[in-house]
Amino acid sequence: REFAVKLDSLGPGSYEAVIYADSPDAHYLTAPKAYTGTENTVSSSDTLHLAMAPGGGVAVSFRKI
Repeated sequence: REFAVKLDSLGPGSYEAVIYADSPDAHYLTAPKAYTGTENTVSSSDTLHLAMAPGGGVAVSFRKI
């Protein structure tokens, strides 16, 4: 599953986004704990493009910088 999340609900300025997402080899039966962590600088005009493995998920934390 792939989806886009608009960040227009963020306030003004820049944010550090830490994204914990399924790694390309993640699968709920064979590799349920396979994930990646990435950091990006984002703003309210950005859109995150995220992908989830079958039975997977994603978490994002934001910190104003």
